[in-house]
Amino acid sequence: MTGIFFDIDDTLYSRQDLLLEAAHRSASAEDFSNDRFMEIFTVKSDETLGFVEKGEMTAYESNLFRFEETYRELGISDAPSRASQAVKLYTDLQNHITLSPELTEMFDLLSAREDLLLGICSNGASGHQWRKVEMLNLSRWISREHVYVSGDLGFTKPDLAFFRQVEEREKLAPENLWMVGDSLRCDILGAHAAGWKTVWVKRREMACSVSPNAIVRDGKELAAWMIRQLDLL
Repeated sequence: MTGIFFDIDDTLYSRQDLLLEAAHRSASAEDFSNDRFMEIFTVKSDETLGFVEKGEMTAYESNLFRFEETYRELGISDAPSRASQAVKLYTDLQNHITLSPELTEMFDLLSAREDLLLGICSNGASGHQWRKVEMLNLSRWISREHVYVSGDLGFTKPDLAFFRQVEEREKLAPENLWMVGDSLRCDILGAHAAGWKTVWVKRREMACSVSPNAIVRDGKELAAWMIRQLDLL
């Protein structure tokens, strides 16, 4: 049995596109580059993740902090007001996420294979991530017992304990497990250290100290790669 586990954010839908749309609509596009915005926002996300997972900070508070601090570092005027506007826009966009036709087809084909186990490995607060599972209709292909959210487990990717818990519960060896995700640190380096195979959804240019088994740029490329590999997985 081979287990394939997917991250959610920026893997099964483009959270980056939603963030940038909210940012550009609340601040002038001339005030920042997309890469610089995402670089700072990602750092601020790492700073708040632990608080959100423990229930010490709400998703709204985290979003407001991340946008406001990112705008401050970018030198954007009236950061609090613009951040508040950005959070409202981003929340509305996130409430309407859907799975692409390409990824839907991919899951249809993967789930038809009896020798493949499909699952989710996602960082974030429990309720927030489970809501995304529902909105993306992932229960159509993935059973609830194969969904692992850091807010439920008490461990956060790239902590080795996260991956070991998945292995123990699924009764699968590391060499039989795949991690598909966008985060170099959390998904790729974390899973690589655990001995899993990896597929990197590389949405931004950055160097990698390990060699993922595959690199794709977005959900469409991910679906195409997975479908091509069906006979090899």
